[in-house]
Amino acid sequence: MRDRNIVTGLHGDELVFIPANRARDIARTWKAMLKAQTWKALKKFAPPEAYREILAFQESPRSIRGWHPFDYDTMTPVADGDYPGWPEQEVEEWMPSDIWQLFGRRMSTAINGDYLSFDPADAQKIVANLKQHGYRCRRNQRLIDAAHGN
Repeated sequence: MRDRNIVTGLHGDELVFIPANRARDIARTWKAMLKAQTWKALKKFAPPEAYREILAFQESPRSIRGWHPFDYDTMTPVADGDYPGWPEQEVEEWMPSDIWQLFGRRMSTAINGDYLSFDPADAQKIVANLKQHGYRCRRNQRLIDAAHGN
């Protein structure tokens, strides 16, 4: 079942909406990657699925030992902006299209492709539309920041 609990807040000067469970997973992944200095520590702190994904990025995952150093910047696609997720790019996957088509602005990056940008001035209207579709929205700036690696 789709997560109907949505968190919202600002990232830069844009309004962001993320399903709460997804936001928590991304935030936990960021926290683990930033905190872990070894693969053992990463396994301890990261969500199991994230650990498996990060391990799969490695050329020789079977040769990695717990005491080996872990550096998220060189061992994941983080530097390319492709991991652990970009909520602004994922919004089309879950938000009803009538809402993002009405309020979203399609933006483009040279490296990471398109994403949707929402104007903070439209926050109340977007939240009202999401509620009409059965979503529950709450502002949680701290979780929004954590889901962006801050």
